[in-house]
Amino acid sequence: MKRTPLQRKTPLQSGPPRRKRCPECRVMFTKSRESQVVCGEIECAIAHGKSEKGRAIAGKALAEVGRREIKVRKEKLKTRADHLREAQAAVNEYVRLRDAHLPCISCDSTPNDNDLMTGSRWDAGHYRSVGACPELRFEPLNIHRQCVK
Repeated sequence: MKRTPLQRKTPLQSGPPRRKRCPECRVMFTKSRESQVVCGEIECAIAHGKSEKGRAIAGKALAEVGRREIKVRKEKLKTRADHLREAQAAVNEYVRLRDAHLPCISCDSTPNDNDLMTGSRWDAGHYRSVGACPELRFEPLNIHRQCVK
């Protein structure tokens, strides 16, 4: 007797939709929506919603929606300073990477110098300070890599 591989249908080859049994009235039905759990009868939906399993499913869905709403509300509560802080951190990281091979703009020390008291920590320093010229805060020509020393 010769063995043949199992014939499985891929989602594109699938035939008619599978029928499912309603957990409340035990009638077979075909789902019309992906998230449908019970048949189309309103009594079954109410009974399933009152059951423990139904409440657990609904609670999980509500918790997911609640998390998304909280995230949106937190984003709306951010002040201008919060957005500036995030943008400044990104620009500083860009400058550190851009100038990685260059020595310090102030004291000419290199990243592998052993005489750095700070352990080779590097900042992105502004030539004209942000307090004196706030319009140059994000100008790459005004920002250079500097050692902390």
